Amino acid sequence: MLSPSRVLVSSIAAALVSPTLVASNHVWVNPADGAFDAPHVWLGGVPGPADVAEFGLRASTVPFFVTVESDIEIGGLIVEDQRPLLDLQAHAFDVGGSIAVGGFSTFHPTLVLSNGLCQASEVKVGDRPGSASLTVDWSILAVDVGEGDVLMATDALADATLTITGFDSPFGVPATLYADNVTVGALGQGSLLVDDSCYVECNGSLILGAAASGDGLLEALQGAKVVANAMRVGEEGRAEMALAGAVAITNDVTLGGTGSSLALSFGAFLASETLTMKSEGENVLSATNSEVLIGDVVIDASGPAIIDLSDSFFYVERSLELMQQFGGPPPELRVRGSGSRVLGEGNITSGLNGQSIVSISDGGLVVVSGSVQFGIGSELQLTIEQDQSAFIECGAFTADGHLSLALAPGVTFGPGQTIPLVTAGKVTGFFGAVSLPPGVVGSVVYHSNEIVLTTTAAQLGDLTGDGVVGAADLSFLLGDWGLHGSPADLNNDGVVSAGDLAILLAEWG
Repeated sequence: MLSPSRVLVSSIAAALVSPTLVASNHVWVNPADGAFDAPHVWLGGVPGPADVAEFGLRASTVPFFVTVESDIEIGGLIVEDQRPLLDLQAHAFDVGGSIAVGGFSTFHPTLVLSNGLCQASEVKVGDRPGSASLTVDWSILAVDVGEGDVLMATDALADATLTITGFDSPFGVPATLYADNVTVGALGQGSLLVDDSCYVECNGSLILGAAASGDGLLEALQGAKVVANAMRVGEEGRAEMALAGAVAITNDVTLGGTGSSLALSFGAFLASETLTMKSEGENVLSATNSEVLIGDVVIDASGPAIIDLSDSFFYVERSLELMQQFGGPPPELRVRGSGSRVLGEGNITSGLNGQSIVSISDGGLVVVSGSVQFGIGSELQLTIEQDQSAFIECGAFTADGHLSLALAPGVTFGPGQTIPLVTAGKVTGFFGAVSLPPGVVGSVVYHSNEIVLTTTAAQLGDLTGDGVVGAADLSFLLGDWGLHGSPADLNNDGVVSAGDLAILLAEWG
């Protein structure tokens, strides 16, 4: 079902008759500002429904205004090595064919569509070597009302920018781009910038970094909204999607290509039915003070794949799988900060296929009603705070692989203390290997519905927890020499120094 704004665009566009024949180019010859429908500014007369309007007879870096004082129908629009600003003055500007903006980098051809509705069957920005840009300013750009493509940097040497800006338009909606597919960085470098409160909607795919030579960037700012059926952040090339207080909604988001990143910050929100991370390059999804809602998460990459949460919520509706492929580095899930939570009704699996790492620190929590299963290839890294509650709460927990425990700076535990690690409706299995924090002696105890660390008396100077003060402890102390908040600070004077070395040597053996 079309949104109200889409209905508005459809009703406006339906009143326009798109031509089926492009006959000739009509070239703008006016050296300065002018009205679009003035005959003397055009070589060949005012362009009509079967004509292409061309800006580029005289190369120039000086912007000029073209006023549109009535509804316009033309067959195509070309901007080469000039910088026209089309002031649509709340009128409809119908381009039956394509809009093409491209030229040499020394002139940086630029087209600005301002204060109106523009419709086209296709848009190309950067179809020649060099830089080019298109700005939709306080306007609606409807590329066949969601049935046409926007292609950016279709030349490998192109650097193309499309900017959507202006929180309102003459039609009562923010500056908006509607299209079927949007490709940012088809062969060259492309950037799509979505300003505060603006809107982008794709019926098909939003693709960043399409070819191996392509490099795509999408940056959406506070209150902006980006909606697409599918989002490909790095198809074969490199890509970056940055949501700074913006919203992105899709059915499927994939991080791939030769390297990609999806960064959320300042209260951004991402919702998708599926999230897939797969490529030989590095894939990173990072969220800071933001929220992510995903149905199914599959990390199936041969390169580094990282989900890094800092004071953010990550909702898992069905499943999150960490899988290592093709002998690559282990994928990682990092949950950092007291505001970080992995929540939901889904199931989490780690290390069932290859190696994987889950780290929880600084008060982060995993709370799911489904199951959490660690396989033989998993490593669970937990950094214990002074008043630590359970790191993981779930319906069922399966332990295996390696459990690595560390103490946060300044945290100390005496003998006879119990630190909760996991609470669950049912606990099965045990960790194949356990690494205790330096200086802590104790054991991990498994109960039917919880896993805890119980501390016992530790020998002063046993920094490695192996029960004896020896060469390994000396190496540990020397490695932390001069540091603050280290377990090697045996005299608690705030720094690892000669006094601590004297204590260790006194306890030797």
